[in-house]
Amino acid sequence: MLQPSINSFIDWRQVLPLLDVEAKEGSMPMIVRCPLCRAHQLTIYDDNRFGGNWHYCNNCKSSGDLIVLASKVWGVSILQTILRLADAGATIPEKYVTDQQIAKYESRYAGLQEACKKMLWNATYDMHANRTRVRSAITSMALLMDPLQPSWPKRMGRFMGGASRGDVYKAIFNRPELSFGVLSKTGRVLDKAGWRDVIVIPFHTLPQQCATLLFYGIRGMEGLSTDLHVIDCGPGVINRRVESGLCMYDVLCDKLTDPYGFGNVAFVFNDPIVALRLQARHMRDTSQPLPLVSSRTGEFTRGNSTVTLTSQDVWTTCPKKQYIFWNTHMAPEIFDSAAMANGLVCISPIPETMTRQAPHTVLSFIQQNARPWMVVLDEQLQLLNEEEAVEFIRSLLMVPECLQQFRRHCSTKIQELLDRNSGKIHSLSTVQIKKKTIVESDVGWFINDRKPECVSNAVIRMVKILCDADDEDAEPIVSGFVLYDKKSYPFQTTLSTINKNAGSWLKKFLLRVAGELPVVRNSWNTDLFDIARQFHEPQVVVDDKRFGWRPKKSCFRLPQFSVNIHGEIDDTPADIVEEFSPGTELGPPVLGQDIGPLLCDTPANRLFWAAISCLCANILAPAIGKRTAGIGLVGRGSILVGRSAAFACGSAELRAGCISVTTQDKTARRIDEITGRHNWPLVVSADGGGGHKMTLSTWLNGAYNRNIVTPLGVDLSYIAGILGPWRFIRENTPIAASMAIHEIGKFVIPHWLKCICENQLKLPQGDSYIQQIAMSLRKTFNLHGDASLISKGADLVDDGSADPENSALQFVRLLMEFLQRGRMRFVHEGEHKKNAIPKIVRIAADSQRPAVFVGKDALHTVLANHTLVFPDHQKITEALQIAGALRDECAYNGDNGWLIDDEWWHLQVEKCHE
Repeated sequence: MLQPSINSFIDWRQVLPLLDVEAKEGSMPMIVRCPLCRAHQLTIYDDNRFGGNWHYCNNCKSSGDLIVLASKVWGVSILQTILRLADAGATIPEKYVTDQQIAKYESRYAGLQEACKKMLWNATYDMHANRTRVRSAITSMALLMDPLQPSWPKRMGRFMGGASRGDVYKAIFNRPELSFGVLSKTGRVLDKAGWRDVIVIPFHTLPQQCATLLFYGIRGMEGLSTDLHVIDCGPGVINRRVESGLCMYDVLCDKLTDPYGFGNVAFVFNDPIVALRLQARHMRDTSQPLPLVSSRTGEFTRGNSTVTLTSQDVWTTCPKKQYIFWNTHMAPEIFDSAAMANGLVCISPIPETMTRQAPHTVLSFIQQNARPWMVVLDEQLQLLNEEEAVEFIRSLLMVPECLQQFRRHCSTKIQELLDRNSGKIHSLSTVQIKKKTIVESDVGWFINDRKPECVSNAVIRMVKILCDADDEDAEPIVSGFVLYDKKSYPFQTTLSTINKNAGSWLKKFLLRVAGELPVVRNSWNTDLFDIARQFHEPQVVVDDKRFGWRPKKSCFRLPQFSVNIHGEIDDTPADIVEEFSPGTELGPPVLGQDIGPLLCDTPANRLFWAAISCLCANILAPAIGKRTAGIGLVGRGSILVGRSAAFACGSAELRAGCISVTTQDKTARRIDEITGRHNWPLVVSADGGGGHKMTLSTWLNGAYNRNIVTPLGVDLSYIAGILGPWRFIRENTPIAASMAIHEIGKFVIPHWLKCICENQLKLPQGDSYIQQIAMSLRKTFNLHGDASLISKGADLVDDGSADPENSALQFVRLLMEFLQRGRMRFVHEGEHKKNAIPKIVRIAADSQRPAVFVGKDALHTVLANHTLVFPDHQKITEALQIAGALRDECAYNGDNGWLIDDEWWHLQVEKCHE
């Protein structure tokens, strides 16, 4: 066996920081700044072939593993690079940090790839300069394109070239100490007599990472012959699977124009010659290739070595492509590849008339007739007799998960066929538990014996296990579905719940969701988890389970889609959606969706945009370093429309039950837990006794995340304004939310997120943060009508969150509210003993300027009578100090309190009356 690549022991987390390249955790491939050319076009891939990571810069065209990248950046040899990485703490085993092992790595990996790349470049220009004798081979291949034309290197020269056998040997064997004669005897490629110059067709698994070389040429009197070389296929490699790569791979990485409407589709042929012919016909008139590649799969034998060529991991290098696989007949390799790529399949001979059509017309025909691979496989199997169908399935190399997924979704006829022959098909065969053989069918799990015994008549299928990346102590979540009575019931639960006693959990689950009690043998209750895992190993996903702004990935994430900092939409659903996950009903932006009805100037729409401005301000705040502010809905109209706007924006709702003094802290922690997990506003509603006054009592005084939307009474809104950043929407008139808000409101946030991200989160100029948000919303929806209503709505927001003096003003407003209701009295010095009503006293001593005294006990008495939370004394003191209003904290007539400047007091009273 070949020694592993030294690059396989390290990854980008160890190397990129040493090259001053910033990179964040996220899905691969990822794009970062290139340390060589400084362009933000360096892509880092997972190298599933040789291990570790691979780099390719679309600007300077640098490629290779990360050791090669570091060598280029530092300008030192491979030997010095590896030693330097080891000294910096890279996890390279000590036995590989020797001159001999590093020389082997350089020869067999880094040097071999560089030699192949140089050979292929020379082959293109040697063919173009007519320095190789391959014209007859080109004619035999019917490419119908002359390599001597000036356009050849930039057209078909990208995908093939001509080389002598000696040049091939020097590149792929890289042993200059041996003579050509010795190499030809031990070459294991082009080793039969009569070979002359050959056409070289490279297959790549990553950009400029050569995996396989296919040779075409004239060999003696035999005419056109082929030979093949697998780059990492060495002596002693028996019955091994390797990635064969793709011919014309680089078209997947090109940013192609799309004159034919193919979109994000890439076509995959299983015959490289047919694919090259079609591409050559197309590129006679253009340098823009078709989105067409070709795989080469099957067994490859040389001497005693047998290698199975596959194409499985290569599809993950361009995960956003929609692959369509075409072949003239049913072949296992087509479905193996399509299953791994989750692609479409077209099995059809191209009509004779189509061969005379333009190549893009041929691909359009294939696209129109392509369907999901499971559908095509089902149909093709039904055309075979049972023996042929079973033999075909046995020849498939797809992973068991894919075949089991096909089994769940195929027709009843094929399901029955698979069940009858499950023992003959390895991927659908049995598992061993307690020395018993368990068989899975569509009606449950059974002990395979002379008398089959039911273990469970329901099947648990665990699909994913989600581990929290931010909290190693967090309980992993299992998601999947239960198959029962030919129906599927999705579930999400904690790993410990299902692992402890899966049988008990299964019974409770089906009773709740299906109203049925499954049959589960008690002696197997604790074994169902292991049975489920052996039949279908769940995918382990490490994620943070958070929604809203995701700083590690620089994107806004919602359950159905995400939008990154550049405005690109990824419609991959989230792995886990919990009870309070926001935005579960929000989909990606819908092209052409009209929100014009929301721009009509009505009282409901004004309140809607007031609420939307506050919601968007909180959604964006974590991404641009601003604080979130509570959103208080004061009055019947603001509550009716504000809650509807929040739900249209995807906010989840926490209905706090009957609150008592003993449960206030628990409720506060629950609110803080949810708002801390998701950077998205949470609707908090009182449900049961106590109401909001008690629900928010503890929470208002704490240092909690103020990212909530909640109804507030007038007096409670003033207390909220004292204690922390809040924005209020005040409207007492009972205005109901319109049908447009309920039906169209859900389209607002996805469109705005895309727009704000396309602008790199930059807001237009405005007097306040809320006005900047309103201007951003206007910019997003100007095409839908007169969007000036959005700014009018934002003007309704009472925004004191950014004003340090606002808390002191809210304190005065609270006191004025109590004075107007007669709950307190304003008296002059000497009148404070006339009755027992709590008082605010004006003191006008000759020795000092007049002042207003507010006693803490007096305020506490009024708040207690109204079951209101008492604001933190220190916060009131700080607010008065910031406003320049506090003369002193002192005692008057036996009550401790605040002595407030009389002139400032009267100025604030005038503001309250405005």
